[in-house]
Amino acid sequence: MVIIIAGLFVPVSEAASSSIVGSAHDFSINSTGSAFSQQFQVGPPGNWGDPISEVCVFCHTPHGASPDAQTNTLLWNRVSSPPNATYSYTPYTASTSTTVGPDTAGGTPTGISMMCMSCHDGVTSIAVGTLLNAPGSGSPEVSMDPLSTITFPGAIGNSVSFGGWGANIGNARPGIETVIDISNDHPISFEWNLSLPGYIYPPSRSELRLFGASGLRIECATCHSVHNNTHEPFLAMPNTNSDMCRACHDK
Repeated sequence: MVIIIAGLFVPVSEAASSSIVGSAHDFSINSTGSAFSQQFQVGPPGNWGDPISEVCVFCHTPHGASPDAQTNTLLWNRVSSPPNATYSYTPYTASTSTTVGPDTAGGTPTGISMMCMSCHDGVTSIAVGTLLNAPGSGSPEVSMDPLSTITFPGAIGNSVSFGGWGANIGNARPGIETVIDISNDHPISFEWNLSLPGYIYPPSRSELRLFGASGLRIECATCHSVHNNTHEPFLAMPNTNSDMCRACHDK
């Protein structure tokens, strides 16, 4: 009997972890998985409305989605990163490869990576007015609870003094740094160079997706699956023994 009960619990746990619901990407009032969950309201600061119980709305909207060509095919509900022309990107570079990206002017990421950076660049966040459409008619404003306190490393509450929004990959803080520095992170938004030795193409694991019209672009979502946190932190596959790394790198 004990064995049967244990067997029943395993798939339930796996099913829960494979959903965005309750994960660090769930900012709704019912979530306990994110430091930002239960912090958002419909309405301007000081004029509290209803707490937001929807999960998907923080990233997607059925109407009035972003017109940005980078993201509009996925009904994106955020402004793009960086939030204005004040900010610029510093991309990863390496002397051992070419066009490691981003391969666009100014080193700005492209495609699906821009969706990730609209929360992870350190200066763009749903907490600072970048959500296009809130639940309800008339696109009401979304505000963060003015009494909330979020002080864990890499995130802030309603002050910039703690060090940038969310998982701050860009090493920037709104109103302080103007450069979003991703030079110490794995390169993104570049075309796979088939002529370089030491790489496996296509990746030996189907979980690692490539993007773009060419089907050769490496983006954040090559290694991460934003709706599934089975393999933290939202990895597309387990990285035991560096298996994910070695699916692309012939080492």
